[in-house]
Amino acid sequence: MEVRTHAPLDKIVVFDGKRNRSEDSLQWLKRFIYEMKGTRMPNDSWCEPFSLILERSAKS
Repeated sequence: MEVRTHAPLDKIVVFDGKRNRSEDSLQWLKRFIYEMKGTRMPNDSWCEPFSLILERSAKS
């Protein structure tokens, strides 16, 4: 995968890593993935399974 080069990396929001905020984590990941070159695919093809994993991790 290639990271797009026309946006400065310092503009990417830093992930704070708090496990109890799985929705925030998912939103951060969605934005990050979308900004990567060649990954602009429908969210439901990868987002739902990842969301379930985040929820399970946050609960444990």
